[in-house]
Amino acid sequence: MEKIIEFISSFLVRNEQISKEVNTSRISQKIPSESIDIINACEKHWNIHKDNCSGFVKAVAGELNIELSGQANDIVDKIQNPPWKILPDGIEANRKATEGKLVIAGRKESVNGHVVVVVSNNGKELSNGKYPYAYWGQLNAIGKKGETINYAWIKEERDSVIYSYCDL
Repeated sequence: MEKIIEFISSFLVRNEQISKEVNTSRISQKIPSESIDIINACEKHWNIHKDNCSGFVKAVAGELNIELSGQANDIVDKIQNPPWKILPDGIEANRKATEGKLVIAGRKESVNGHVVVVVSNNGKELSNGKYPYAYWGQLNAIGKKGETINYAWIKEERDSVIYSYCDL
């Protein structure tokens, strides 16, 4: 019986290692493990928070030991202050996400703003050469995973998004 348990345990451990290798093989090995950790955190929390942008961003940040609180407008305020560092545009946001930094993009609104987690583009082209890839939840709808942020805001708003990053 002990031999069977030992065999099953060994099989399960090896199976988990293979699963991790397969999952991360889809992601370029040229990017830091922190970038993969961010994508994994997004995947882990997306189903639960696909209808809540601020809940999603807080869950992903929490998974990475970074505290964020409040609604989207509160988060946009928070990411404009230290230890967060503001980025000039989506191109730089993509670069920092690829370096393994936690990058949040957001825009305040009079009632409810919107926030997303920017992730590495893994070598894919940015939309229109400037909109990075992200995950987000969306109030009264279903957010997106691994989509460019030009789909997170309407055309008139997407160029006024604030990008900011924090070291993990």
